Amino acid sequence: MRVMALIFIAIFYSNLLSNEHIDFNGAVGTFYQQNLSSNSRNKDKNISDIRGEFLIKYDDEYKSIIDIDYLYDPKDTNRRYIYIKEAKVNLSYDDYDINFGQMIEFWGALEVYNITDTFNPSMIIKDPLSKEKLGNLGAEYIRYFDDSELSFTLKFLESKVDFPYSNSIYYFFPKDTHLKTDLTQISLYRPTLFMKYNATYEDDFTFDYAFMIQNGYDFQKKTYFDSTINTLNTSLYYATKISTFDTLMYDGWLVKLESSLTYSEDLDISHYLHSGLGVEYGYDSIFGGDNSLILIGEYYRYIQLSHSLLNELDLFQIYQNDIFIGGRFAFNDVGDSSLTLGMLIDVEYTESLATIVYSTRLNDESKLILKAVSINPSKISNISQQRDTLFRYLGSLNIFSFELKYSY
Repeated sequence: MRVMALIFIAIFYSNLLSNEHIDFNGAVGTFYQQNLSSNSRNKDKNISDIRGEFLIKYDDEYKSIIDIDYLYDPKDTNRRYIYIKEAKVNLSYDDYDINFGQMIEFWGALEVYNITDTFNPSMIIKDPLSKEKLGNLGAEYIRYFDDSELSFTLKFLESKVDFPYSNSIYYFFPKDTHLKTDLTQISLYRPTLFMKYNATYEDDFTFDYAFMIQNGYDFQKKTYFDSTINTLNTSLYYATKISTFDTLMYDGWLVKLESSLTYSEDLDISHYLHSGLGVEYGYDSIFGGDNSLILIGEYYRYIQLSHSLLNELDLFQIYQNDIFIGGRFAFNDVGDSSLTLGMLIDVEYTESLATIVYSTRLNDESKLILKAVSINPSKISNISQQRDTLFRYLGSLNIFSFELKYSY
């Protein structure tokens, strides 16, 4: 189904290449990452690749987009791909829109992790610590009202999540672990339905709120480790989810909430509540110049309604009882430079992840991104008697990365 849809859209675009309403742009760059930690679990110390993106936009009586992501890693053959992230057509009318094709959605309010953003899986093979997504084949109807909108979204096919090879820094598990992924309860082709209503209320403050009902495959995956053959099995399961994501803005303060209550149809997985609460406050002209600072604090909690079934470690939940503290300083200079610092602290298992990111434009076309990441896993082994935390599988890491990107 997905291949046929992409072929159709590719043929559709081939007839429009000479049209003045088509815009082409993209980016290409080089990426290098070095692990400075001695505890690398016999994995590679570095990653290097050439990566880029090619974007085609059509804007006339209707709008459409093709977004192609590509990457070449000289060592890891799994990280060599040309991937169509989006291939979407948008039909826009006075009070409603229709979208269909390979789509990417953005739902949520929090900074670090979006609990309610359940349409697209993460692009783990590129960088498991980034927010890049895999596209999903779907269709969407959006009805607009004065200060609100109602949407119905169908996801037709679950995208397969690929992993880098076992020597990679990005590989979470021991080198000899076999992975069986995306086995399903019934079929990959069973659609997942999302119904979402969002609105805005404005007075002395601005309140944006959204409610969503989801039925189909849960975003969380069911995992089972078979120690007899050293294999990790991952499968999808059916669930019904009720979610909300909201922001309240008042006098420089931004309060954010995401919460999701899930009813599981799998007998091994408990019904659960996953919530996050965040606060931001912004300052201008910190040192008397044209700069700004945003301070961020967030808390995440994952609660199972039955404790006799698979727990949060079995399901590889990172944000189960975690605090995030961070900030973003914008220099507001010619290079649009910014410095972002943050630390995620697991209150229950005493582990942490710290990041520092500096980005700046060297000129109109070129951008430099420097990033440092430190992962300090829990010192407690076999916390649940069956499963370690995901950070313990990954191991202690101190990573420095360099990315230079050229846009055209």
